[in-house]
Order: sequence, then structure tokens, then C-alpha cells
Amino acid sequence: MSQTFQTMNQSTNSVKFLGVDVAKDSLQLFCNGLKVPAQIQNTPKAITTWLKGLHRLHSQFHIVCESTGGYENTLLRACWKAGVRVTRLNPARVRDFARCRGLLAKTDAIDAKAISEFASTFPPDPTPEPSPQQVLLAELVARREDLKTQRAAESNRSRDIQDKVLRRMLEKHLRFLDAQIKQIDKLIEDTISQDQAMHQKREILVRTKGVGATSAAILLSCLPELGTISGEAISALAGVAPFNRDSGTLRGKRCIRAGRAVARKALYMCALVGSRANPILKDFYQRLISKGKPPKVALTALMRKLVVHLNSSLKILNSPSPC
Repeated sequence: MSQTFQTMNQSTNSVKFLGVDVAKDSLQLFCNGLKVPAQIQNTPKAITTWLKGLHRLHSQFHIVCESTGGYENTLLRACWKAGVRVTRLNPARVRDFARCRGLLAKTDAIDAKAISEFASTFPPDPTPEPSPQQVLLAELVARREDLKTQRAAESNRSRDIQDKVLRRMLEKHLRFLDAQIKQIDKLIEDTISQDQAMHQKREILVRTKGVGATSAAILLSCLPELGTISGEAISALAGVAPFNRDSGTLRGKRCIRAGRAVARKALYMCALVGSRANPILKDFYQRLISKGKPPKVALTALMRKLVVHLNSSLKILNSPSPC
């Protein structure tokens, strides 16, 4: 085991992990043992100029940043274009690592250092560059979720409106949102149809009764790892893996947490339909109910079974064909 650890250290010692704390207008930088600018602008031009000078300092770089709701995309695109390895990390893991190291204060400089040290301790895999179709699909799905949220809010408001003028305004807005959602659905269909790989994956997903075309598109967008990782890992990414809460003789109630909310919501709708229309899922659901499991717990178990099944279905597609 020590030999394996030593080999891993030797293979990663030559790589310099450069931590980047991303803000809307700036990037805070830190790299242990190398002098880099403390801060640069978060613009394509500034990042490209900075990346060009990196190799003068060291031969191998691996840039690491946190997911910040989209502000990191400029950095990622510039790194992919320049051929520089880059990884987008889960910020919760980095924050827990910082607390473990005793870094309780939080500033941009401290965060950049924590990101660099985390990557040096646990070398991450580079984040793969998505295809233009994958980027477009992600944007369309995100926009669709925004519109659905707005529509639900407006529909709830319309129930309490008494004034006829305001009610007509709300109804007009609802019709507008419906038209926008319909247009987005058409664009999603066109995007998937134009990409052979995504189209093939969707065709495999919708073979499972309960998974519709829209849900399949959301899963392809929010869980691009489907078919490439283990069932346990995909369950955790989707946020449907139950985690133990045991200590000594205590056996706590297992519960799900974290994960990708949009993907989990799509899985919930698929499981709900599947519990009624899919014979296999329906039987599994009824067995859990007969054992005294609450309906929500049974549905969550169904979601996990479903995403593991979908992951296995796509693994067959991704597996290399025999010679």
C-alpha cells in the first residue's frame, strides 16, 4: 500500500496544482512554490494572456477551481482552448478540507490556497470539455427550469387575484410562458436529434417505461456521467443514495442528501409514473409499501433503482466492442 502511495506521489510531484478562487469580475490565484499573479480579471482576454505565460514558469500545470454557478465557465473555456488541464471541484469538499486544516476564516486568498492544497492532496481528474451540443442542451434545460418555476409561481398567484384586469394580465403571462416552454422543448428536440450520440442515448433511456423524452433530455444534460461510472457513484451524483448515520449501538435513520436537484426532480417524476405504469417498478414499489415503508421512502428507493438501471443500460452503449 505504501509503495502504491509513493508511486502516486512521484507521478503527481511534477504537476503543479494552481488553485483559482473565482469571482464575477476577478480570479484569485495561488500555486505553492511558484510566483503567480495574486489576481487577474475574469475576462477571456486576461485569462488567455495569463495562460500563455504559464509554461515559462513550469512545464506541467493543472488548474483547479470551484463550481460557482457559471462564473467559472470563462476560465474553463480558455483552459480547454489552450490545452491546459483544468478541473471544476465541488465547493463543499474544498470547504470541508479547509476546516480540517484549521482554515476557519474565509477570504479569496485563503480559498485559492485551500483549492490548491486540496488538489495536491487528492489529485483530481481533469474536467472533460463538453461538445457544443452538450453546452447548448445544458443551457436549454436550465432555461426550461427557469420558465417552469416562473409559471408555477404565476399560477399560484392567479388563484388569489380578484381584480379582472390583473387576472387577464396573469393569464396573458401564463400563455406567454407556455409558448416559451413549448419553443424550448422544440429546441431541445432539435439539439438531441442533430447529435447522433445524444440521440442514441435518449432512445435507450426512453425504452424504460416511465422515462419520457423530456425527462431523458434533462438526465442527459444534468447527469452526463450516465453510463460511465458505477451505480453507487451515479446514485450519489443524483442525490438518491441513502447515507448511514450509525455510531456505536445507535442505528440512525438513513437519508439522502446533496446531489443534483434538477436531475433528482426528473427522476422523481419518472419513478412516480413508473410506480403505476412500469410492471417491474410497480412490483418493487408495492413490495416496499407492503413492508411498511412510507410512500416517499419507497419512491426514493425506486428513483435509486431507476437511475442505476439507466446507468447500466448506457454502459452497454459505452463499452468497447469486442475485437
